Amino acid sequence: MNIKRLVPEQVSSYEVGYKGQLADRLQLDVSYYRSRYRDFISAQQFIGNPDGSRPSPFELLTLSQNPIPKPGQRTRFILVQANLEPEVRTQGAVLALTYVAARALNLTGNYALNVLDNSIEEVPFFNTPRHKFNAGAFGSLTKTLGYSFNYRYAEGYRYSSSFATGDLAAAHTIDAQLRLAVPRLKSVFELGGTNLFDNTNVQIFGGPQLGRLLYGGLTVSVN
Repeated sequence: MNIKRLVPEQVSSYEVGYKGQLADRLQLDVSYYRSRYRDFISAQQFIGNPDGSRPSPFELLTLSQNPIPKPGQRTRFILVQANLEPEVRTQGAVLALTYVAARALNLTGNYALNVLDNSIEEVPFFNTPRHKFNAGAFGSLTKTLGYSFNYRYAEGYRYSSSFATGDLAAAHTIDAQLRLAVPRLKSVFELGGTNLFDNTNVQIFGGPQLGRLLYGGLTVSVN
């Protein structure tokens, strides 16, 4: 196998969008982009020896019997950074809405679409979900007490890395936070959590499962 010298990738991209107020309390932010990559940096896997020599038939047979090399076994699966030959083309769009119902209730939502025009076999390290969606609310319940709530969704997709390649499941999580200001102490107390319902998900194939995270915080103004 002949792998060419690695060169910097080049990208040409354009984006159009609009941001404005559709109604008295409704804001819109929408955009579309399209990108073309030359010499996109991905990875190439092959069977070889670390010193660059060609494996013998016996070494190939040994590797097939022992995929995880043992001491003294030279031949192995090797992964190197490499430029892709085909031009990589991507496009996508983002739509975001914010509605101010009252001081105590602001509604937000955004949707992102990311499309790979090439096949996933041509570009195995794209590692981006096609559909992502967030929806939430935030506001001030009193002069000192505020809150935020957010639902996040990411579609499942094929994830590739030097460690492993596989399909990630769709992820659904809910985050929330409460903030309490104490003016006489010049302080703000925070209490919140991410993935409150402990819907474990994996963001890197072969990586750990991510579950609920609870946290507290204190901000003190020294002015």
